Amino acid sequence: MQLLHIDNYTPFEWFAFEKMAPRRVLHDVVVVKASLPMSHRLDKLSYLPEDAHACAIEMADRTRQSDLGAYAPLSAVSDTVVFKPCTDVYITGHARAYEPVREWGAQITIKTTKAKHEQKWVLQGARHWQHGAFKGWHLSQPSLVKEGIPLIHELAYGGSYLKKDEWVHHPVNPVGRGFIPLQRLDPDAHYPAVQIELYPQRLKHIDQPIAVPALGPVSRVWDLRSQYAGTYDKAWFAQAEHPLGKDYPHDFDTRFFQAAAPEWIFPHFTGDEEIEILGLTGNHAAYAKTPVWQPALTVASTQQASPVLMPMVLDTVELDIDALQTKLTWRASIPQAAEAKSARIDIWNRPASKATAKGRSRHGR
Repeated sequence: MQLLHIDNYTPFEWFAFEKMAPRRVLHDVVVVKASLPMSHRLDKLSYLPEDAHACAIEMADRTRQSDLGAYAPLSAVSDTVVFKPCTDVYITGHARAYEPVREWGAQITIKTTKAKHEQKWVLQGARHWQHGAFKGWHLSQPSLVKEGIPLIHELAYGGSYLKKDEWVHHPVNPVGRGFIPLQRLDPDAHYPAVQIELYPQRLKHIDQPIAVPALGPVSRVWDLRSQYAGTYDKAWFAQAEHPLGKDYPHDFDTRFFQAAAPEWIFPHFTGDEEIEILGLTGNHAAYAKTPVWQPALTVASTQQASPVLMPMVLDTVELDIDALQTKLTWRASIPQAAEAKSARIDIWNRPASKATAKGRSRHGR
């Protein structure tokens, strides 16, 4: 790393690391992470710096247990990427109804400076497909939901199956349920049915493909992301030896670094984006808002006579329903060609002002 010394004057967690971007361009990357509380009332929502708390930085992807190996679903996504060209939004935790029910609706609305984005869901208790002599394949009644439903891809439409010793994966959600050829089904067996659906695209027939809601982070090997990974062909393997190792493929697309569902990938948030969550937190709505303040680096380099202010980019927003917290990740990526030697992290308000938070001094790696 070129950036050898970092002072943190915020109360938030931070981490600095070196990453290579396409064309073997080395960057020093700094991430800062904090969480803000959600509120059950929009007019009671607080999102000032003093309302925010430090939040653990994820050093690597973490997966849930699965028989699918590399295709296992993510429980957490790494914060240590070189950059993200857009802002990811994803949701984690459990959906809870206002009372024990078999089925209920939910709605998530994200209002940015340019548009309003909305998803309507139907959630239901455990149910399955069963076969009868008169009804054929039909759905059982959902079970009563008392404790909540985990908001995970395993409960949405999708899945994988073996065909001639090779796995066939659903292109959006390889860990879901329902994606299997009708001729392979055993009429004497029961098959789990989806519990999280998009409204009004409800499941009616066992061989009916339906859309997948925007839930948690997407694994880098799923088609939604791997389509941007580039071509690893003979030309890529034939690259000449280099101290930094092999370069990214010539057709690599930086959208690979985005971990959210496509519906919830936005132009970089700039603050004041509003999120309304209905039907996931019991009797009350939940509201979140991105702050108008942000961490910023003041960077000293051998190429500049005076330090340069570098506002950090908010590129990841996790809506943690269980904790009622909005987890925010800001990032700054500095090409090593800039010869940055030291930096300090402050809280910065637009338009530029003096830092509003004092903190401890720490040294980066």
